[in-house]
Amino acid sequence: MKQKKAKKNNDKISYFKLLKILIPEICKVAPLWLTVDCTAMILSAICSAFTTVMMSAIFNNVENAVNGITEIWTVIAVILATAGVQILNQILNGICHFTENPVSE
Repeated sequence: MKQKKAKKNNDKISYFKLLKILIPEICKVAPLWLTVDCTAMILSAICSAFTTVMMSAIFNNVENAVNGITEIWTVIAVILATAGVQILNQILNGICHFTENPVSE
């Protein structure tokens, strides 16, 4: 009994070709979802970058408060602003990663 050899798949498609095919189809099926999801991803990335800057500001203000240069209210304001950015980032992260994808239905 002869066994058939597994046929190699020579019709591989690159990632970029796949995106070139899929993105127009997704735009046809769910344009609003795609727009909201991409916008939320971009804003989430901006919030993540801004959080890094805010954490630096927290440490600088705490150091200045310990040295008597900055008032404690400045430190509290920077901490609250950082917390607000983190909350916004988590909301956007939830929109991006935990909303149902209408294309997969």
